[in-house]
Amino acid sequence: MLIARLKELCEIALSNNLNLRNASHLMQFAATYRAEQLQQCCMQYYFSQSSCNFRNEVHAIYIHVYIFLGCMIGLTLFVGVVIANYSENKGTALLTVDQRRWCDLKKRLKIAHPLHVPPRPDGKKFRAFIYDITQNIYFKRFIAGMVLTNSSSLLFLFRYLMDNSIINLESSY
Repeated sequence: MLIARLKELCEIALSNNLNLRNASHLMQFAATYRAEQLQQCCMQYYFSQSSCNFRNEVHAIYIHVYIFLGCMIGLTLFVGVVIANYSENKGTALLTVDQRRWCDLKKRLKIAHPLHVPPRPDGKKFRAFIYDITQNIYFKRFIAGMVLTNSSSLLFLFRYLMDNSIINLESSY
């Protein structure tokens, strides 16, 4: 009986010292030691500080509207910038650097490629003969093969004679 009375007096003393800093700790303490009176005081203090004021409800509405409008404005700006960048680059805004380089290379190749084949010169027989040779598919394939052979020759190590001595080009690097 004396212990229960001492527990009540401690609960009353602790509830008198209730503030914002220790409200959560005292609530946890009251739940741990089954101090119902202290727990009720903590709950009343919490509700009197939080949702009973009209100003707090107005502040909550203000924050929600502010966040909603801020998100909408931010999203609108972001989408606007992405669309402007996309239309400025004509469809290449979302490409990686390598993909953009490939598109630029294709554009350059279109510029370098002749738009039309020049007409066959009919007045001069030698020019017409050379024109016919260069327009032949076998000539084009032969030139393409020579370019590939020349390019692939760069893969191999070359040694050449100079003043009766063998010089290795690889050692000069």
